[in-house]
Amino acid sequence: MRKFLAEAPVEVVTPKGHRFTFIRYFCKGCRICVEFCPTGTLDLDDRFRVKVAHPERCIACRMCELRCPDLAIFVTKAESHHEDTKSKEETTGREKKTEEGSASAEVRSQKAEGRTTAKPAKEKKAEVRSEKAEADPEGTEDKEKASAKVAREKKTEEESASAEGRSEKTETAARAGDADEVKTQKAKRRRPGAKSEGGRKKTRTAKSAKGKAE
Repeated sequence: MRKFLAEAPVEVVTPKGHRFTFIRYFCKGCRICVEFCPTGTLDLDDRFRVKVAHPERCIACRMCELRCPDLAIFVTKAESHHEDTKSKEETTGREKKTEEGSASAEVRSQKAEGRTTAKPAKEKKAEVRSEKAEADPEGTEDKEKASAKVAREKKTEEESASAEGRSEKTETAARAGDADEVKTQKAKRRRPGAKSEGGRKKTRTAKSAKGKAE
């Protein structure tokens, strides 16, 4: 304890404002803080005690303080650094909000312009309809269109009916042709020497007449 009380802690301030506090009597030169420092800020001196070799590299990650087994190092971040980071975050957040607000305002203005441009089109359609009504108050054009539509429908119906009649005629003709073909086939099937019933009767009557004459 006498040695500890006689040797005061060593303080080092980095250019960024971070503060190192070394209790050199507790340091045993294990190099744990040196090896775990991500930026290579710390190193050992001739007496194998920790020192700040490159203070400008310090980022105040406190890895040396957390890894030191003898509690020989203490690191405090600079308050100005915290304030700067907070101010930067606030400014960035405000800028983002302003950008989003401007973008939403632009979108709204575009929608409003689209609506304003759409209104004249509707007005033009209404004007055209009113002009047509004034030019043809009785609606003769509509009547003519309706009559033409009815005439077209009648024509289509007549054409469909004529097509149906033609199809029926073709079917009947086909049936008649089939019947003729059947008759011709039956006639061909008969034997050439076979006689009909009428021919047989004639031969019988002729034979009977000859017998009587004799």
